[in-house]
Amino acid sequence: APPPPPAPLPSALVSPTPPAAPPLAPAASIPPTPPPIAPPTPAAAPPTPVSQGPKARMLADAANPFRDITMDSLQAHRQAEVAAREQAAAAAAAAAAPVAAPVNGAHVNGAPSTDGAQSFSSAWQGHSVDFRTSKHEKGDRPGRWDEGQAGIYGELVACDRDSPSWRQKLQGVQHILTSQTPSAELLAGTAVYLYWVSTGAIHCAEDGTHYRPNHHANAARETYQALEALPSGSASFAAARRVHTRLPAFTAELTKAEPLTRIRDIAHGKGDKHGKCREVRQEIKHTIQNKLHRCAGPEDLVATEKMLAKLTAPGTDYPEEFVNEFRIFYRELQEFFNASGLEDRLEQVSPALGGAQGAIATFLTAKRAADSSTGANEALAALVALQAARAAVLHELPSVQDLSVKQSARLAEIGLEEYAFVLLSKVVGAAEANAASADELCRALGSCAEVIAQGGVATDERAGEARHVAQLAASNDAPAAGAAARSLAGNLADDAENLYGPSARTLGSALGIEQRIVDVYVESDVRGSVVYQLGRLADLLLRAERTQTGAAQMDCLVAGEAVGVLRCVDRLAPGCVPAEEGPHVCVVAAADGDEEVGMAGGSVMGVVLCHDMPHLSHLALRARQEGVVTVTCEDAVRIGQMRALEGTPVRLAASAGGVE
Repeated sequence: APPPPPAPLPSALVSPTPPAAPPLAPAASIPPTPPPIAPPTPAAAPPTPVSQGPKARMLADAANPFRDITMDSLQAHRQAEVAAREQAAAAAAAAAAPVAAPVNGAHVNGAPSTDGAQSFSSAWQGHSVDFRTSKHEKGDRPGRWDEGQAGIYGELVACDRDSPSWRQKLQGVQHILTSQTPSAELLAGTAVYLYWVSTGAIHCAEDGTHYRPNHHANAARETYQALEALPSGSASFAAARRVHTRLPAFTAELTKAEPLTRIRDIAHGKGDKHGKCREVRQEIKHTIQNKLHRCAGPEDLVATEKMLAKLTAPGTDYPEEFVNEFRIFYRELQEFFNASGLEDRLEQVSPALGGAQGAIATFLTAKRAADSSTGANEALAALVALQAARAAVLHELPSVQDLSVKQSARLAEIGLEEYAFVLLSKVVGAAEANAASADELCRALGSCAEVIAQGGVATDERAGEARHVAQLAASNDAPAAGAAARSLAGNLADDAENLYGPSARTLGSALGIEQRIVDVYVESDVRGSVVYQLGRLADLLLRAERTQTGAAQMDCLVAGEAVGVLRCVDRLAPGCVPAEEGPHVCVVAAADGDEEVGMAGGSVMGVVLCHDMPHLSHLALRARQEGVVTVTCEDAVRIGQMRALEGTPVRLAASAGGVE
């Protein structure tokens, strides 16, 4: 039986109840660095009463520094600390955030970084990923699913309509591609669709089920097998390469019943010996761990990148062991999403490709030398090593039996192709700074053409053209090599537009994708690839040839014939020409390359730009898509002659052979 309650004490011996703490301001209004709770000034202690309980004795002891601390005041202090930490993390993240690339600039899809790693956060176009400290399963998603506008992509639209989660979308794609022999058009549409899914343009939502990531991996394995069986050298195989990079990995570690368990250990305190990370562990548990194990999606990698930025922000003091554990998990998650860096992937797959190990090691050494230099020689040496490593990987790939290793080898080969973009960019940059010779440009052009000819990047027809360019470059015939390379770059850009343009426009309309995202898909695909560098190298060689020979300083960007009233304008801008007077041929004083001919109105049929412009600039690509004849002219005399014709109907005819 409980003991009887103590007898009431004389009022003189009982310490008065401390006054209630004043109401505290909400956490949002508490200053970033809250002052510590000061203990009350000690006062003369009253006589200690006899037979008091612990609580009564604490309240009676005026010297006790914790006497006036209530649960409310402790909670407020805790909230203030959390608010201060979040403000510091947000400020650090804002300071470290890269400047977003313009939508119409180069590499909208994101050119490869120096180590080949993909950052989902930098290309993310989906909803904001916020940290949570409690369970949250939200299944709603915005979207439109108009099968009537989908054409041959009706299955993809229906798949997305019925598949809120990433797992369901992957399984839907698996069914579509394995239940038939997919056409090049269907594969192109699938590549566009999965790209938009991976960047958040198509939203993934939880579907109310609990499926671990091994289900995603199993779907990817079946899809990979179907893609790898396609004939190399076909448009279908070239499109399938785009699909490969959007599938998750399916290694033995990822297909077991409970993959990616390290994050659970982190959320439960691994590396946090003194409990300093309780708050952030709750965020990890509810934002990443539970979500990943319940319904994984691309947003989980974005959340993990964001959390890593928070843990490593300047001024933070999270335990090193805890942060290192999270770094390891981040790399494991990158491997699952096939977003690892090129060096990591090559080092991982190299032991399984016995005959390619030496070439891979040589390339990695050359790559590191090129990464630490801005010179053209180091980049050219790395390009030679890259071609050898890629050829060795392609040679070993058919004999690999383990499908997961085969997928990794395929992605390594694709990663090498993409990294050639970085090395070629170094050579082009050196040439534009007059630090590269015509011989070095020819060597770079030959390497670029060989990259295009290898591995199914292009169809057999285009691969043959690329080998011809490489032969001309090897003979140091700069004019012929430049002309052939320009023709090849234009053909490849047209191929991309013909294959991916209709896919992007049809799917974009049927799925309600933002128009600017649809409009730049093909351009970003071209300008983020070696095709763009091929065009730049051709431009440099032909320009040098014109300067050396004194040939007419006119260049054809978009061939064709246009007739219209000639008007001279400073820039292509809305209202620069009166639409009712059209059609027009415009002599344009200046352009940055990010403009669109359509900005000036639909009456512009031809453009003469008064300075040089890359053939694969945004302006040139959009003019090509719109069928607007476009040329450049750097001859001041001819520009003056054209300007004298203002207001007169003129004919502009442009071809690779010349401009009239």
